[in-house]
Amino acid sequence: MGTLTGRLLGSASSSFRRETRTMSTFVGLAFRSHGSPRDVLAPRSFPRLGDIGRDAVRCDVIASSVNPADVNTVEGVYPLRPAPREGGFSIGGNEGVMRVTEVGSDVRGVRVGDVCVPTKAPNLGLWAEEVIAPSTAVQVVVEGDRASAIPLEKLRDLSCLSVCFMTAERLLRDFGDLREGDFVIQNGATSAVGQAVIQLCRERRLRSINLVRDVAKSSNYLKALGGDIVTDVRNVKEVCRELGIQAKVAFNCVGGESSSALAKRLEAGGTMVTYGGMSKQPVVCPTPLMIFKNIKSVGFWLSGRDGSKCSATETEGTTSYLVEKVLEGKLGVRTSIVPFSKAMTAFTEQHEGKVVFDMAQ
Repeated sequence: MGTLTGRLLGSASSSFRRETRTMSTFVGLAFRSHGSPRDVLAPRSFPRLGDIGRDAVRCDVIASSVNPADVNTVEGVYPLRPAPREGGFSIGGNEGVMRVTEVGSDVRGVRVGDVCVPTKAPNLGLWAEEVIAPSTAVQVVVEGDRASAIPLEKLRDLSCLSVCFMTAERLLRDFGDLREGDFVIQNGATSAVGQAVIQLCRERRLRSINLVRDVAKSSNYLKALGGDIVTDVRNVKEVCRELGIQAKVAFNCVGGESSSALAKRLEAGGTMVTYGGMSKQPVVCPTPLMIFKNIKSVGFWLSGRDGSKCSATETEGTTSYLVEKVLEGKLGVRTSIVPFSKAMTAFTEQHEGKVVFDMAQ
């Protein structure tokens, strides 16, 4: 990918001032020091490389999303960090959807016009107008001759696939040996992963118990996605007791009191899987549950240890399955589309839904 010119297009505290893209430059949202995104991120101009290499592809980014891990990366508290470019700047963004514009001479199976997504979240720096990547770091999800028939809305949904949808699928597949009719319980049910878990449970004929902060605000939406029960930490015990149900596996992305509430609703031998910590509070799994019910508490990290457990063939197959569900309209999340020309508002203003940058705006 190119070297940094060092030209500042706007400050982190001001609105994103967009320059016209040229044949020789592209814009990326970059940082050099760690801190709050609103303080350390800024749009910068990068030169386009003339020679991409024999085994690489050049892509225009169609849309890219903002995940908690992306924010943590900018803050300096995430274990994986994008490689710095000249001048020490790194482009953020770990998830998105791209259209191939150039392929190296040795590349096979990828053609100009194909729509692709990153595989195993390889820190490509997708908060940018274009990206150059090894051909093995992307997977074609829509071939070029079909791409024009895909609505933009569906392409934007694909921008949530390689991290959010893949995390949800792996949670359901890797833990609990789930069978039709089993119950899954999760907190953070309105998050992108939470919404995907609900929809993928529906596809598997699993039943979901979903904890949210505001039941009145979220219940109808989550039930329309396929959620069976929508409740909160205060009432989940009574709801489950009245229905006589226990969950086989719990998915925790919050921590604190909410994680304890999940653990208490597990059947004997059940597993609580932690994949996030939005409350920044410790995970709580009461001692009696671990001793007398053999409840297990484990972690899941898609971008690191757990992502590498899958072979390339397995990852390709799972990605293809998720693409099919997205294009069928069976998998998607509530999004807030932010024009890339106003990218800094993703970190300075409140948005309803998962933030997705539209790179064409």
